Amino acid sequence: MDVERVSELLGELVAGRPPAPDGLVEVVPQPPGPVAGILAFAAHHVVAADVDPAWVHEQLPPGDLVAPVGPVFVGALAERLGVRPSSL
Repeated sequence: MDVERVSELLGELVAGRPPAPDGLVEVVPQPPGPVAGILAFAAHHVVAADVDPAWVHEQLPPGDLVAPVGPVFVGALAERLGVRPSSL
């Protein structure tokens, strides 16, 4: 995935084409600037941060659709990025 993936996803969403509800968690590079985050769609999440995809998937229980936006993962991601969760 490249840094354009977030823009691509948002453009598709505006056009009425959200990601498929496939249960996937995509990990893409952080967009330019001081922005990192987690995009949540119906049964599809995107972690847009400069972290190792393997680390992300190690943190998330398989099949848990809430975990990518849950406090445990959000806190771990914030710690990994060196930011406060409220500033993600």
